[in-house]
Amino acid sequence: MVKWIVNEALDSSISIVDGAGDKEICFDIPLKVDQGLDVTEFSYFLLEKRDVLENDIRVARVKELESEKIVGWLIPITALESTEHSRADDPHFLKAASLALNLIMTNLAEESAEILGDKPYLRLNLSSHFGQDCVVFIYQPSAMGVLDTLNKLPPIFLANGYFLKDENRIGDVKYQVLAQESIGRDLYLNLPSSEITSYSLIAKIINNSFSIQESGLLKFFLLYQSIELLIDLVLESEYRIAATELADQNLAIKEIQSRLKRMTEASAQRKRINLLLGEYCKVDEGLSEDLRDSCESFLVEMGEECLANANAADLLYDVRNMIFHGYASLEESAVESKLETLVDSLLAVLGCLAISYGSSNRVQTFNL
Repeated sequence: MVKWIVNEALDSSISIVDGAGDKEICFDIPLKVDQGLDVTEFSYFLLEKRDVLENDIRVARVKELESEKIVGWLIPITALESTEHSRADDPHFLKAASLALNLIMTNLAEESAEILGDKPYLRLNLSSHFGQDCVVFIYQPSAMGVLDTLNKLPPIFLANGYFLKDENRIGDVKYQVLAQESIGRDLYLNLPSSEITSYSLIAKIINNSFSIQESGLLKFFLLYQSIELLIDLVLESEYRIAATELADQNLAIKEIQSRLKRMTEASAQRKRINLLLGEYCKVDEGLSEDLRDSCESFLVEMGEECLANANAADLLYDVRNMIFHGYASLEESAVESKLETLVDSLLAVLGCLAISYGSSNRVQTFNL
């Protein structure tokens, strides 16, 4: 029987050994690990974040009414093999790390024959086995359900550059969030809106395709495809609301005309983006302002004039038109250099949209 043990004979290590004791994998782990912890209420899965720092350890929280509770930790794999980071003496971190290591080592023990191959002994680092960019998310499924699938992956992970580790991804993660001041900041988890039936596709686009791109143009294109999936929902909702109200036989002609006008307006993409950001979703004011500023800056740099009172939705649509319809007249190097900040802002807003989208948010009164 293969098992894992805290190796007392060798400082700062955990060993996986077989029943006969003639095969062993030794991992260098300087943290004190409590092998007796009850891990039955915990689970983990692996994420990737490009160039993640060992100090970028985050607490995952959820808000309940006026209180908060901790539901998990995001721990860089390098933080599990170091005592040099700021959390190394934090008893709460040490417990979370110990829980994670208990679960990881149990799984590695089951894979030990494959890891060893024909070798009787290996000494490894976790980071060499899983990769330097690996992040462990240790959490309680009882708090939020099982999260290790794309259709349940919290949008805040994707918005902060954490991608589900996937052996089938056709390239290495290249996207990196520009805002380094967010390192170590707590993350507040919210599940994607249940109304977004296409969320698993959106998450797949971001996790498997967007994450591996170096081109700012391709990253913008993939993010905008996700926006288009959301505005398709807006159009469907607008038609359903109008159809329901038009069924009222007591409507006056003017009221009928107003609803038909609203349906016609919703067929225009610019209008649907405005509805998405302005009515269907509750976008953080700071994120909306960042997106507006980055869109305006891009357009000005490309030689376009912007209306002083243009909002984020209008400017995003203008960027979309410039790139999709006028790219041939633009200088590629200039476009690429100016898109990075815009891509960062759009990804952050997309994470907010995926959480807050709801037809009930929409102002369901028509201007007569």
